[in-house]
Amino acid sequence: MPSPINWVNSTTVQMHRFDLDLNAGLRRIHSLASNFSDGELARIKALARETGLDQRPLVVLGAGELGLTAALPLIKAQAVKGVVAFFHEPKAMFRGYFPRARSENALALKLFGEQCGVPVTVDDADLLIVQGEENQVPDYAIEAIRAAGSNPLVFNAVAFARYKGPSTADIPPPEPQISIDGEGRFNLMKVPPYDQEGVAQTLAWMGYNDGALRQAFFDAGLLGAGAALVWDLPAFLSGALGAIAGGFRYYFAARKVLEDRGQFDSTSQLVARGLIDTLGGGWVRKSPLQANWIFPTWPGGSRHTLTGFVPGIYYGGALGAAKGIAEQAVVDWNRQHAPGATSFVQLDMAERYWSDAIAANDAELRRRVAALSGEVKFPLSLEVSRQLLMEPTPVVPRDYHEILSVFRAPASQGNE
Repeated sequence: MPSPINWVNSTTVQMHRFDLDLNAGLRRIHSLASNFSDGELARIKALARETGLDQRPLVVLGAGELGLTAALPLIKAQAVKGVVAFFHEPKAMFRGYFPRARSENALALKLFGEQCGVPVTVDDADLLIVQGEENQVPDYAIEAIRAAGSNPLVFNAVAFARYKGPSTADIPPPEPQISIDGEGRFNLMKVPPYDQEGVAQTLAWMGYNDGALRQAFFDAGLLGAGAALVWDLPAFLSGALGAIAGGFRYYFAARKVLEDRGQFDSTSQLVARGLIDTLGGGWVRKSPLQANWIFPTWPGGSRHTLTGFVPGIYYGGALGAAKGIAEQAVVDWNRQHAPGATSFVQLDMAERYWSDAIAANDAELRRRVAALSGEVKFPLSLEVSRQLLMEPTPVVPRDYHEILSVFRAPASQGNE
């Protein structure tokens, strides 16, 4: 099957040499799309008609995981008139099964659109524009968005930046972090050497990138002077989270606490709620750059034209600086272009509310590994790892290994 991606414009070095199976990607997309209920899809479709979104194109910046998930209900419900999606997998990250699967999913979005009656184009573009000297969105990306139609709804899910600090050649590496790998085993995850100021600069550029993209689209005449919006998200299961030392460990420690209290939401549930709250005006107001928040819903009757919204940077404990900068940029944008518009949809309230219980559960998880006697060789076996996680009481969901199966290649496919 020929790839739908525009390889002429591709900046993903050598990605086309990999044997990408778009039918496998399409099967995964259908599985992801099945997580949205008929009721959620009907509500999203009705709100799209009410707000006129069904006459506007959707632009997805970063159709890897969150961006892809957010696009699926809009496509399946025919809530937008078309989709332009951009996806970029850096060469350094294109290793093993999951990055390949993530690429297959993004490219297969075009095929899913055809089946749903919504035209979708997918292209490759590195949209971390604040990193480059020219600070510009590629011309071909601008033209693809322009060709899709006027007044697009832009969903920005571009995340992770290249390290901007000084050389780390003379900096000793930090201690490895206890993590859970994609096989469900305890492992030690190496943390590359870093300069603290360099990390701060890197996170800052991640936050600045959202404002830079929005301004670039506005300057190109792609966006009107409407409101922007941030989704504040909890840590959710993703390959990106797994790339952070201790990311999967923290996710499962948090998920166990929230599931025990009946307050866990899957990524699909978060996205559905975010779309319904955004389109329906039931927004939750949050004070930027602060740890506390308030909950009055946005009063109806003063709807602003929504030009774009961006997810808050997830795993806020580690990436809070980037989130804060992106949030402040949205506040400043709305102050100038949409006075009175609410700037946030708060979707991580349960994780914040139970943060102390989550931290205690994560500490217990790490304590069990640290208490092992004798010479310990990592990765621990799945059997030993599971025993530590479940006894004397479970500190992660009992089906955690099955949950991680999305990151493992089918047995017939291997890991490379």
